[in-house]
Amino acid sequence: MIQVVLISQYRKRVALKHGYFLKSVIFFKSKDIEENKNHYLLFQETIEILNVTTVNDQKSSANEGVLKKVFDFFEKEKIEFSHLIEELKEDFSEYRLLIIDSKNKTDEKLGLLITHFHPYHIFFINQTKLPHFPPIL
Repeated sequence: MIQVVLISQYRKRVALKHGYFLKSVIFFKSKDIEENKNHYLLFQETIEILNVTTVNDQKSSANEGVLKKVFDFFEKEKIEFSHLIEELKEDFSEYRLLIIDSKNKTDEKLGLLITHFHPYHIFFINQTKLPHFPPIL
């Protein structure tokens, strides 16, 4: 989960560098409601306890591929991990998480998703309750 969040923040930072605002949006899909809830709780805990050591551990294991590119960019742009963590905790706070399944009444919140003005960044979706979103122009 940490790697996905780091990559998402990297994409946001690259877009900002080039003058574009890009909202980070991540979907986690589960096969049932219980698994969906567990992913939601695990994600909350992961973000809550996120610290510089965790990010450094990710950097140490990023020898190639996208994650290496992410950390190379952070280093080149002189992005301190402590500031990055503050951003992540804000961008992926509980307020910005949305759990979607048959137990959680989310029709009003789902309606917001077709606009650019929703606060959500992370969606935990039960596979049996996948919404259909019209394209945003």
